[in-house]
Amino acid sequence: MTTARLKELKEAERLIGYSFRDPKNLDEALTHASYANERGVSSYERLEFLGDSVLGMTVSVELMERYPDKDEGFLTKVKAEIVSGPTLAAHIEALGIIGFVLHGAGKASAEVAGSAKVKEDIFEAVTGAIMLDGGLAEAEKFVKRVLNDVLTKDYSPKTYTDYKSKLIEIAVKRGLEHRFENHPTDDKNPPEGYFSTVYIGGAPMGRGKGRSKKKAEQAASAEALKKLK
Repeated sequence: MTTARLKELKEAERLIGYSFRDPKNLDEALTHASYANERGVSSYERLEFLGDSVLGMTVSVELMERYPDKDEGFLTKVKAEIVSGPTLAAHIEALGIIGFVLHGAGKASAEVAGSAKVKEDIFEAVTGAIMLDGGLAEAEKFVKRVLNDVLTKDYSPKTYTDYKSKLIEIAVKRGLEHRFENHPTDDKNPPEGYFSTVYIGGAPMGRGKGRSKKKAEQAASAEALKKLK
């Protein structure tokens, strides 16, 4: 493994929030089949298989604990939403590690950059790599940390709509870059509220105000969704 690649993996570790004992595990998790076939190395597909199981178990246990009075149908529906392709793709993209994925030339490059399915696979592969490298507890920590917003959301009836998650899912499906800019509404410490602007594809798409950054982002996302539909 080259010095340049090791440097990339160190940066990826920082973004992931886990230091690998064996960097080869992370390297494999960030290797697309197009590159693996060209170079005769392993792709992330086996790690993806493992990570899918770890992810499903972690989310299932979390939901069982959060909703002790809910039936199997409710738990299955919520789990499906949390581990859906768009949700995983949006969260792994937010980590900023897609740029470290090794891939083949030509069409493969565009596939890695824009495919929500590839991003979903990378999420599962990284989860599997952490499982092999550090054990189940570390893999569970990763899943809970990265998916914290969707795991802790209240899925009981009559709860608010998560406009931000819906907006990110749409942006990822369409291959559009997204980011939020937040600014305090005043100079007080702490401020009384925040203004939030969401940019989709580099253009301002929605603005909102709220008592917290989270609420401001929800308001901005709600406005942006009206324009994207």
